[in-house]
Parts: sequence; C-alpha cells; structure tokens
Amino acid sequence: MAWHAGSAPTPAIPSDGVLLASLGRPVDRELGGTAGLRRCLDAAGIAPSTRTALGAGPARVHGVDGTVVLLATPHPGQLLALVVRPECADGDPGSVLLRRMLGAQPSPSGSTT
Repeated sequence: MAWHAGSAPTPAIPSDGVLLASLGRPVDRELGGTAGLRRCLDAAGIAPSTRTALGAGPARVHGVDGTVVLLATPHPGQLLALVVRPECADGDPGSVLLRRMLGAQPSPSGSTT
C-alpha cells in the first residue's frame, strides 16, 4: 500500500483493533469454505476441541495480504487471532503469518486480582 508524505505508513503488524474488526464476520466465506478452514487449522496446529471460529476477514502482515481467523479459547474474554496466507487452506503450515492472543490474560492460579 502506498503512502504519501505527511501520512503514516501501514503498520507491519496489525493492531488488536484491526484484528478484532473481523469478529462476527462470516467464516465460511474465507479460505475456501469449511474444508479449507479445517485444513488451515490442522496446519496451524489448532486442536479440534478449540476450533470455535468467531469471525474472519482480511488482514495484512509485513505487507503480505492474508486472512485473520478469530478463535475462541478456554479463557473467558480471550481470543486467538491467526493471520494466514491463502495457502493455509491447502494445509501449508508455513502459511501462518501471525498468531496472537487478544483480550484479557488469564490470571495465575489462586490469584485474587
């Protein structure tokens, strides 16, 4: 993406807000549908028991266009964001561009804060 003098360049890593903008967007339209998403999550090493997709949409990492997939985690208030290239739908494990936990971090066991 080009930028002009006086404007800020697009960040190399998307902010949490950019990633969260995909929350609630249809997942089945990305990565070639349900089968492509399943192959992608296999390639990314996401356990089948934690594959509740909550949204998907476009994202860019280091100038590379990809798709962000937002996944539920076992921790309330926390999501896993994966940004992947289209090859992820073919099961390519090298296609994961970014893996980031979003939201509240779980407190250590026994903590009252």
